Amino acid sequence: MLYLSNYPLRSPSSTNIHPNARWQQNGITVAGGNRQGNGINQLSYPWGLYVDDDQTIYVADQSNHRIVEWKRGATSGQVVAGGNGQGSGDHQLDDPYDVIIDKERDSLIICDTSNGRVVRWPRRNGTSGETIISNISCWGLTMDENGSLYITDYGEAEVRRYRRGESQGTVVAGGNGRGNRLDQLSFPRYVFVDRDHSVYVSDRINHRVMKWMEGAKQGIVVAGGQGEGNDLTQLSSPLGVVVDQLGTVYVADAGNNQIMRWHKGATQGSVIVGGNGKGEQSNQLNGPIAFPFVVGLLPNRLKGTYHFMFNELKSIAVQMQMNCTPKSIMSGFEPCLLAVVTTDFVTATRTSYCFHFTQAIYRAIQRVGLSTSYNNNDGVNQYCRKLMALRLFPEAIIENTYDELIATMSINLRNVLNDLMEYFQEEWFLKVSISQWYVHGMNMRTNNNAEAFHSRFNHRVQVNHPNIWSFIQFLQGEENSFHHMRIQFSAGLGPRPKQAKAIAIQRRIDNLGKRYYDCAINAMEYFDGLSFIVAKRKK
Repeated sequence: MLYLSNYPLRSPSSTNIHPNARWQQNGITVAGGNRQGNGINQLSYPWGLYVDDDQTIYVADQSNHRIVEWKRGATSGQVVAGGNGQGSGDHQLDDPYDVIIDKERDSLIICDTSNGRVVRWPRRNGTSGETIISNISCWGLTMDENGSLYITDYGEAEVRRYRRGESQGTVVAGGNGRGNRLDQLSFPRYVFVDRDHSVYVSDRINHRVMKWMEGAKQGIVVAGGQGEGNDLTQLSSPLGVVVDQLGTVYVADAGNNQIMRWHKGATQGSVIVGGNGKGEQSNQLNGPIAFPFVVGLLPNRLKGTYHFMFNELKSIAVQMQMNCTPKSIMSGFEPCLLAVVTTDFVTATRTSYCFHFTQAIYRAIQRVGLSTSYNNNDGVNQYCRKLMALRLFPEAIIENTYDELIATMSINLRNVLNDLMEYFQEEWFLKVSISQWYVHGMNMRTNNNAEAFHSRFNHRVQVNHPNIWSFIQFLQGEENSFHHMRIQFSAGLGPRPKQAKAIAIQRRIDNLGKRYYDCAINAMEYFDGLSFIVAKRKK
């Protein structure tokens, strides 16, 4: 993280920087830097920050749903708001994106974005917050010397000013719908207010910084505005913005991983920090472009459609200077999708949802008329459950284990299960490779969570949305949920209400595996144990 002065970041009164000031090109980490996580020395998708006059830093730790205070020189932070899990309670936050300090009231003011509210939280020893503004798509905020609050509302594409005691506020920038006209904004992010009460706002989708003088009906471009790019006349997804006493604009040029300075009236800027590519070195920045979240609304499930989608993604990745070579891909068992993934991403490991496999077998049981036998005949039930449990075996012994399973069946049972066995062999040995569906050694909850997220999204995306902007807001909310779920997946966790049960199941699976590898039980005993743990049982 970088801060620019010894004065509160975003303070309108004291930012006095020499016009030709230069910065050290190797930065130091002042908060986080201990990999992504939820420890007190870690952050997870930090966004807005506020630097107090003693250089204490307050960070909106978005995916940890908390505000963290970092004293100068500290190696760990202190949670000062939220940190009680994701939620809408007075003691909770949900994706906070910005934070400032109201010194007059000695409180934090927080953009509690996914809760659609702005919260005031006691600065010291506060255990809960107070909602001061509701029903707002807030992203960034600041305060002038009179205590008036300025908030970017990306849903309404505007900035509103709230004087002390006001609940409705007044539009001071934008408010004329999304667009690229001078009287419009498009997904405004952060805001700065100078001594003259002129409003500066990072207009992200228009790749520009706009200045709206007090009472103006339209703004003027003070940085960027020449389309997205990395030329000195351009910006790419600008975020944080600060203005000094001379009217010089400092902007976080996030898409280009750099900080730029634009002198008042200039038609081009200069790079003052970063500009050395995206990375983790001390002379590099990594713009806040999180793990990509892509939604493909496809007209059909044909190979050509999947090829087109993946080619588009690769092309976009090149433009963004990103790598589109996934190490692993998890999907359902859609045949055309599996075929295209195999050819388009040759080096990726491929696996599918554990639950899909079990569900597919149970549906086959119903389809071949075995539902009654499955529920009433212990022999049929036992062998069906073992088919479902095959996915938990090491890939190298699955076929041999299947053959041994068949060999132990009586002639009568083979006749009863003949159609199911034919289906299984054709579907899961011939059409779909074992490497696609075996999950030995994989955390079960993580795999099933991926399926649950996919299913949930499919249901939600088909709900009627009143307009395109509502749909975009829905996708943004899903993106936030996706990032949160991805953090859980990478840590091997499931949703909290199911976590204890999932851990218990996983522990039993691991214990059975250890006993098998220690030769304490044979393959069939291992098989029996797994089938009773994870497969669908009788109703």
